[in-house]
Amino acid sequence: MNNAIRIVLVTGALWGALIGAEAAAVPLVVPNAQAAAEGNDANLGPFFDTSVRYQQVYSASQFGSTDPLTISQISFRPDGAATGNLSVVFSVRIDLSTTNSTPTTLSTTFANNVGADNATVFNSTIFMTGVPITGPAGGPKDFILTIPITPFIYDPDAGDLLLDVRASSLGGISGDLDAQAGSPFTAHVDASGIGSTTGAVIATGLVTRFEVTPVVQVPEPATLALLGLGLAGLGWSRRRK
Repeated sequence: MNNAIRIVLVTGALWGALIGAEAAAVPLVVPNAQAAAEGNDANLGPFFDTSVRYQQVYSASQFGSTDPLTISQISFRPDGAATGNLSVVFSVRIDLSTTNSTPTTLSTTFANNVGADNATVFNSTIFMTGVPITGPAGGPKDFILTIPITPFIYDPDAGDLLLDVRASSLGGISGDLDAQAGSPFTAHVDASGIGSTTGAVIATGLVTRFEVTPVVQVPEPATLALLGLGLAGLGWSRRRK
């Protein structure tokens, strides 16, 4: 095989490695400290009334990277004291955005917390009935309230993450969800009434598991061109020997 052919093949292999690799999705729990520990509080989250507006903010520092991530799933778990089964039947709209608000600066006005990249990632019915609650006695329980969403690209370097939920009951919820109070990494604002424009800020947030995948960074064209020139030069040098 001559050097020119080698260069083409090596360049093709590197290009495939650079843009063809797909990272595996991994679970990430916020607050991180509650990944394997029960939260110190419990509440119904966005399902506490027949009609609710609920926003929860998550600190960017909890996502373990300043590189963009694709979020493809959101999950909650029952409170550690819960036993039996969990049922949740609600019409739910979920938006995600990158926000300038933080757990300590959440506005009581919902619109003020919404970021410019706001996207609706779920708009359907959560119909979960009689699902067994599993996990150790006293918690933490398993994440059994799982919501697949339209993938959302989140860049922790650009701000905190805002979860914005509008929920209307079609049957209610049967028990509390696990939450963490007094955390510097999450808090929420909520109000009865899906059309509410303002609510109460509360220093508590549901323990949340996100399914995340690192976004593959494609090199700039100039970088690839330089790589190609370097490999070509290497091939030319070998040819002359």
